[in-house]
Amino acid sequence: FNTFYNAEQYFKKAEISRLENRGDVLPKLAQDNYNKVIEKSQIVIDDYPEFKLRKDALLLIVQSQFYLQEYKNAQGSLSLMKSEFGSLVLFDAAFWSSMIKWKEGKVQPAINDLSLLIKEDHSSDNKAKIYLAIAEIYFDQSMISESMDNLVKAAELIRDQNEKGQIYYRIADISFKENNLDRALEAYRLVIKNSQTKKISSHTVYKMTQKKTEQSFLKQINKCLNELSKLKNESFRLVPQAYCLSAFVLLQQARQSLKKEILNEDN
Repeated sequence: FNTFYNAEQYFKKAEISRLENRGDVLPKLAQDNYNKVIEKSQIVIDDYPEFKLRKDALLLIVQSQFYLQEYKNAQGSLSLMKSEFGSLVLFDAAFWSSMIKWKEGKVQPAINDLSLLIKEDHSSDNKAKIYLAIAEIYFDQSMISESMDNLVKAAELIRDQNEKGQIYYRIADISFKENNLDRALEAYRLVIKNSQTKKISSHTVYKMTQKKTEQSFLKQINKCLNELSKLKNESFRLVPQAYCLSAFVLLQQARQSLKKEILNEDN
């Protein structure tokens, strides 16, 4: 049992590292932990064939191999799991088969399979998992609107607060890049509400302050430009000057507020 427990702990560490450092390259820490998951779980499979959590050990191996981009190995482990446990692993088998299809370049078949899977009777967490997967596939295809729709559905369904915070962080990050300031601000508020990790929370304080600054600053600058456009000569009147100066002051205040927020959180 200790070996399996260790595998679970390594998997949790790998997942935290992967989710907090989203990108094309899997962080070294996550890679190391996923490899340890496979090593420990394989010991359980080889040495304890009657172990009651054998199914869970196989699933840990499948997921770890997938995130390590060892798709052929993941498919082999998945086949073993299906042959041994059949109807007990219907959801996991269907889900990870679809994910492997995606990574093998079969994008539309993967989406089709996941779309069919979500129509079946599954828990809210499993449905959220499907929506999240579909969102990632769409994002990978640069279909941002479709990705966002599925991210929102996943966030609404998932029950774990920390995972909910991770999804809202993803929504906020995409919104930030798409310059959707209102949606970004709302998503960042929901990150703070749901997130329990200090790294995400500190980063969120920075992003929220940045977004508030940009939103208010742009509003003030637009007022400034509108007033300037009304001038009939080269004289510089007080109204547009006030708008421009207030925008500058806003930036200074936001910088000070940001420093205080981060210092308070770090303490």
